[in-house]
Amino acid sequence: METIDRIQYDEKGDVLYVYLRSPESVEDMVSEEVSDGVLVDKERETGEKVGYTIIDFIERNESRDGIDLGNVVEKQLKA
Repeated sequence: METIDRIQYDEKGDVLYVYLRSPESVEDMVSEEVSDGVLVDKERETGEKVGYTIIDFIERNESRDGIDLGNVVEKQLKA
């Protein structure tokens, strides 16, 4: 399993950002959609993963009474 450096949630946009390393350390980043609303963020030059972006995060998981962030992130990363 990959090591997570930081997680950020944009409540207004319902977007979860999972960073494997600091995005500020990357000069040029590109995103690739790997499944519906799940993107892998990579360093353009090396192709190294920087993190993941999950769009409509709460909407995808609103059927749960509570959200176990660890399980949800793991599920999304495997998708």
